[in-house]
Amino acid sequence: MTLARFDGGLHDLTLSGPAVREKVFTEVGRWAEGFLGAGPTETPAEAAASDAGPPASRRPADESDQAATSAQGG
Repeated sequence: MTLARFDGGLHDLTLSGPAVREKVFTEVGRWAEGFLGAGPTETPAEAAASDAGPPASRRPADESDQAATSAQGG
């Protein structure tokens, strides 16, 4: 979590005066560079799955499989 305080800012900081907006957008840009510059994050499950090799290939369902599923109510 990041906390930033802006003296003279309105509740919606983007509606504040020009001096406050400039500080807000500078801070948001700084935060975005730091956060997005780190790259995407992975959960432990995603990291483990990527170590397991490529996923198995799947065969697309053909029309007869889809018709059978529909007839069974699925």
